Amino acid sequence: TGEEGRSPKINVWDSGTMRLICTLKGFHRVGVAHLTFSPCGKRLLSTGADKDHSVAVYDWHHKQLLFAARATEAAIYACAFRISQGSSFVTCGCKHISFWSSIGPGLYEQKKGLFGRIGRVQTMLCVASLQSSRTVSGTASGHLYVWDDRNLKKIVKAHDTAVNALYAVNEGVDGLVS
Repeated sequence: TGEEGRSPKINVWDSGTMRLICTLKGFHRVGVAHLTFSPCGKRLLSTGADKDHSVAVYDWHHKQLLFAARATEAAIYACAFRISQGSSFVTCGCKHISFWSSIGPGLYEQKKGLFGRIGRVQTMLCVASLQSSRTVSGTASGHLYVWDDRNLKKIVKAHDTAVNALYAVNEGVDGLVS
């Protein structure tokens, strides 16, 4: 869970016992907007409610801040670790999507998504990582944008209105999400 306030805390809970396991504090200001665990469960990604929508990656077991940076002045609405790329992650929001790659211990490189001629830049409301190198984002227009690395590869009309939530359960050998 993440708090609001001048010095917000992140609390990690045992969901079975509802016992507090760990408290992380000291980086975020204003509030913690989003949290997500890495696929292996060792890292925790957070985005802040500050004007720069700062991001942080923690080794939460050891209460260690591994990486922190200003992300963007545009609001971030979702974040996800990339399953196939270890500690790399994605953030998305108001007219943007960014792909963050680990380039060394405590170092990440942020690259904007490349829309090419396939799609238009628009607000991304949610994001999910697939077991392949693909990422799927849900748009304000009701489309799913399928990304290969940071390149937009495919658009699927999913809803008549915004796609507010995504959860990838299983990706088959044919590359389709079931």
